[in-house]
Amino acid sequence: MSKVTVTLVIPNLAVEKKLFGAAKPKPGESEVDVKFDTTSLEVNAAVTKKGKTTKYHYKVNKLPGEIDPDQCKVEYKKEIVILTMGKTDTTTWAVKMRNGLDQAPSE
Repeated sequence: MSKVTVTLVIPNLAVEKKLFGAAKPKPGESEVDVKFDTTSLEVNAAVTKKGKTTKYHYKVNKLPGEIDPDQCKVEYKKEIVILTMGKTDTTTWAVKMRNGLDQAPSE
């Protein structure tokens, strides 16, 4: 199965690194919710700094092809969320993604 990676920059996203295991958003400072569907994805984040919370929303209504939500994963780094999606076929998305992902408004 081939994969595609999307990197989102979220200013001030704080992560908690673990000795064993993957980094996670730092409780009380950062929350991230990621939802994968076969043809779409949605990310909601809330970052609190100096008592002020900033919310971020990223939604792709139609991916260039189908993904398998069970083969998707999320990784966190300081100010970065990395989405790795398992595609259901090996067709390249390069041409379709030349101008970025389709973020058309919801129907």
